[in-house]
Amino acid sequence: MYMQKNITIFTIMTLVLTYVFSTNSYMLNNFPWDFNAPLKHNIAPYIVIFLAFISPYICINTLWGLKEATIKTKSQTAKSIGSITSIEYSGYRVNNKPRFKVSVTYEGVSKSFDALSEKIQFHFNIGDESIIYYNPENLKDAFFDMEASITHNQNKA
Repeated sequence: MYMQKNITIFTIMTLVLTYVFSTNSYMLNNFPWDFNAPLKHNIAPYIVIFLAFISPYICINTLWGLKEATIKTKSQTAKSIGSITSIEYSGYRVNNKPRFKVSVTYEGVSKSFDALSEKIQFHFNIGDESIIYYNPENLKDAFFDMEASITHNQNKA
């Protein structure tokens, strides 16, 4: 799953960069640095080029993380009750609301779910049970069902 994610991200980046360079071919003939000058005189263009390549990766990786946190796929058919082992701020904010990274142990597997809703902080503590849907062929391909987990914990109490 992780390899597929990176391959998809780099494919998207390659397509975008190919399109940009094919529609703006003058960029290939006019690099912003002088190959004959020392690196310290050319550092700014190298930094810009680095950021141009790393920024799309960061953006797409963030969007991918949000997608994984909110969408259950058709292959995630098996259901399990997991135990929350950690809850921490993920670094993401959506509509100025914090997202959380939650680690859960289920079926002998430990998985971290990034960018989960702020509801986590109000309804869950470490050690609480959670409902996890996973792909029977790949236990790491899983979905944290927030609403079902809240209902499960309320009914248990």
